[in-house]
Amino acid sequence: MAALGPTNDPHWLAHLLEEPGRLDHVPAGPLSLALLENLASPDPHLRDELSLTLLDRVIESDRLSAVDRERLAAAAIDEPHLGAGLGHAGDDSVFARTFAVLVVAALVDHDRDRQELAAPTVGRLADAVLTYAARERDFRGYIPGQGWAHAAAHTADALGCLAAHPAVPASMVPAILQRIGELASVPVPLGFLEDDRLALAAYRIMRLAKVPDEAVNSWLDGFNLPPDETDAGSGTVMGSNQEHFLRSLYFRWLRADALSPWLSRIQTAVARVDRYGTAAQDG
Repeated sequence: MAALGPTNDPHWLAHLLEEPGRLDHVPAGPLSLALLENLASPDPHLRDELSLTLLDRVIESDRLSAVDRERLAAAAIDEPHLGAGLGHAGDDSVFARTFAVLVVAALVDHDRDRQELAAPTVGRLADAVLTYAARERDFRGYIPGQGWAHAAAHTADALGCLAAHPAVPASMVPAILQRIGELASVPVPLGFLEDDRLALAAYRIMRLAKVPDEAVNSWLDGFNLPPDETDAGSGTVMGSNQEHFLRSLYFRWLRADALSPWLSRIQTAVARVDRYGTAAQDG
């Protein structure tokens, strides 16, 4: 087995991508942890194109042992990663957080059928992502010169994967839906297809047998047009985000099942957040 190598060197990482056989000669566990560190970089080439792509390959491979996966999971949700600068907005710490939550999504999605992660580990991941989602304040989508931050979209991926994992109990799924609804109601514009990613996560959760219909109905009842009480227009922005999310959810269900009873329930929720609906009906 070769030495780990210069894991923050773009040229070395590019060689690993261009010649996949090289990965067989690099210790997978230490590599995965080193790539996680690179995901905090504001350099989109190092972060997205190289490190994230490689880390996805490593996670999807059979080269990570159960111990390696446990270590990567623990590192992803620790203070220097998912907790880095949590509560701040507008600085580069956002990348460490939003790409750590994407690593959680990849780990959990890969583990859903294999169940190599210990059940308590999956529970800790779910708790950590729920806490993170409630405290994140930086919802920038694409940042010129630095690439994707995309907190709402990445978190939606993780929440959807966690809800589908067998180790996450049905009792936790309503809380996961609640977080998705909160992300769809943030007071800053979500203009980079976050509504579609959030709607996809919600759609997948709604199709799970372990979430009762009454919990989904209660969740849908929670969408209401917020008052616009400040000069910042935050109520309008929140309502707009909700409307876009619910519309996306409606059309995802329509494409999947045009006779689904959920369509009328979602339509009712859309009507509550449609600021111009009544005016349009009145002519």
